[in-house]
Amino acid sequence: MRILIQGLRWVLALVLGAALVLSGWLAFQGAVLHQQRPSVAGYFSAPVEDGAMEPALSQGDAAILRQGQDFSPGDIVAFVNQAGELSLRRVVGTSGEAYITQGDSMDQPDETLLSPGQVAGRCVAALPGAGILLQGLGSPWGTLCLGALWLLVVLLPAGLTGQKAEAPGRHHKT
Repeated sequence: MRILIQGLRWVLALVLGAALVLSGWLAFQGAVLHQQRPSVAGYFSAPVEDGAMEPALSQGDAAILRQGQDFSPGDIVAFVNQAGELSLRRVVGTSGEAYITQGDSMDQPDETLLSPGQVAGRCVAALPGAGILLQGLGSPWGTLCLGALWLLVVLLPAGLTGQKAEAPGRHHKT
């Protein structure tokens, strides 16, 4: 049983460590490099702010987006709207070089056409209910919280038993 618990602690420490590195990188891009949409390998996340894309995307979901310029009808794309916020809509057609978009819950296409340069990315996945969580992941506070949680997972078990801290998964022979 002890081996199972140590194994689970090791896996949790690895997952939290990877999330901590990712969070730190995203926070660095936003806070130090002043990037508007911090990304990893061309992917970034955005919280779904409204119900315009119901039922495909609900308010509070996280949309995982891929940066790029090649979009076609049926793709869900993100763009900066007139209020300066990131909006999500489905491409329903083209007019010359511009995209015609429409929310899935809307009766009519949007009045404003999008040029390829206005589109920030294409939605490749959605995480239901994870919008706020992923938004916090890329913040300095999110990185700090993940770091504290990682330290608890790694150091707390050793402190409770009064033993010297050892790497998760290592067995100390007595």
